[in-house]
Amino acid sequence: LGGLYFARDGNHRISVAKARGIEFIDAEVISLQSEIKLKPGKSMKYLLAQIISYEKRVFYNETSFGDITDYWCLDFTTAGQYDVIYNHILTHKYYINQNQETEISMQDAILSWFNKVYIPLVSSIKRKHILHNFPKRTLGDLYIWVVKYWDELKQKFGDDIPLDEVVTD
Repeated sequence: LGGLYFARDGNHRISVAKARGIEFIDAEVISLQSEIKLKPGKSMKYLLAQIISYEKRVFYNETSFGDITDYWCLDFTTAGQYDVIYNHILTHKYYINQNQETEISMQDAILSWFNKVYIPLVSSIKRKHILHNFPKRTLGDLYIWVVKYWDELKQKFGDDIPLDEVVTD
C-alpha cells in the first residue's frame, strides 16, 4: 500500500486496499487496546519495541507481577507474549484450585507459577547455557518456546518427559 497505515477500524484498511485494486495485504497486525505514541519515520524494529514495552507495562501494572515476585526482567522480543504468560498463570491457578475448597488468590497463583514453573525452567536454561545459542533472545522467549515444545512432546509421548531433556533438545 506504499507505507504503514494505522486505522482504528480494520475494515478501513480493507476499504483502502479495495479502492486501490489490491486483493491481498501482506501484513502483521497487532491489536492494542490503547494508543502508543509513535514518531513518524521510525523502523518496524522501533515500533515493535514500543509495542512490547507497552505490553510489559500493562502486564506488570494489571497483575502487580514485579511487586509479587520481585522479578522485573520478564522480557520478550516478540509481541503478545505477556498474554501467553498471563494464560499460563491462569492455567496454573486452575489446576491448583481443583483440589482446594477455597479458591487461591491471583497473587498466590502468580507466586506459585513463578516459583514452581517459571524459575525451574529458566534455571535449567541457565544451567545448560542455552541462551548463549540465541544471542538476540531473552529468557522469557526461551521459556515460551520450551513450554510449547514440551507440550507438543507430552501430547505425542505422554507426560513423563523430564524438563532438562526438553531444554537440552
